[in-house]
Amino acid sequence: MKQLEILDEEHMSWLLFRCGDEHFISVIAGTVGVFTLEVKLSNTEASIYARNGKKYVDELADSIRYNPKHFESRCVKGFRQAYDVQSALIEWREHK
Repeated sequence: MKQLEILDEEHMSWLLFRCGDEHFISVIAGTVGVFTLEVKLSNTEASIYARNGKKYVDELADSIRYNPKHFESRCVKGFRQAYDVQSALIEWREHK
């Protein structure tokens, strides 16, 4: 399982992860049924986050949430099986 670091979050909305040079966002979506979408950020998106911070991630999360089909090709299937999300969450919560 690959190790993750949580960079930021908006409670009950999204989590932003880093694994090496890769960045991922996990967005809570749905209305009747709630689910998450994990999307790999492009290098451009990661750079915009580095410049603009949480405000940009809020906007990106809203885009994913309200138009998930647009991001379907970038969704990471089996994200929670491939990456150690639980350990990253424990580490984040302990140091927050």
